[in-house]
Amino acid sequence: MLRPWAAHFPPVGASVPAWHKANVMQQAVEEILTLLENLLRQHPEGLKEFTLYQILKERQIEPFAVENLQDPEVLFRVHFLLFHHLYRLRERLWQQGQGMLHIHCLCIKISPTPAPTVPPASPIPYDALAGYYLDLQQLEQTTRAQVEQLLNDFWARFERFEGLPARSEALAVLDLPGDADAARIKRRYRELAKQHHPDRGGAVERFREIAQAAESLRNH
Repeated sequence: MLRPWAAHFPPVGASVPAWHKANVMQQAVEEILTLLENLLRQHPEGLKEFTLYQILKERQIEPFAVENLQDPEVLFRVHFLLFHHLYRLRERLWQQGQGMLHIHCLCIKISPTPAPTVPPASPIPYDALAGYYLDLQQLEQTTRAQVEQLLNDFWARFERFEGLPARSEALAVLDLPGDADAARIKRRYRELAKQHHPDRGGAVERFREIAQAAESLRNH
């Protein structure tokens, strides 16, 4: 099993009050969220996931300062925790009216919050993929075999769609025609997200694929 946050805590058996552990973890999260926001505002055009990871690694930011990304479990853990923090930042920026964070492995960027129809501090629009990454139990419960299958599926899709325009690829994932408008895309996304949600027995990778395709189309 994978163990998030291990880097922030002392060895097993050490006598450390629970409140101290919580404070240390919260402080680490706050520092990461602040750093991520600063980096993304310095790059308004957006950053790729791997580029963002490299910056965090070079700055020795835990839990991203790891070398062995050839290990599937390590790669998945780094990816999951990066997206976990990004979705936490997304919620914060939205609630504070400071922008909408768009999260896709090929482009992570902050854009102005839609206004004035959305009041400050209103709930962020429902996003099933956010629910997945914000739930750390998903990371803890993922086995090595599942991680390897996720990575195999990803590379298979990458090879299949390599060279195609991003919009065409995303529409193909959602099984939509090229002239699909925003309303139709939104309806289709909700249908597929509900159908393939992991809580309903759906495959995690298919669920992620659907959500990322919808996010990509929203950015076009």
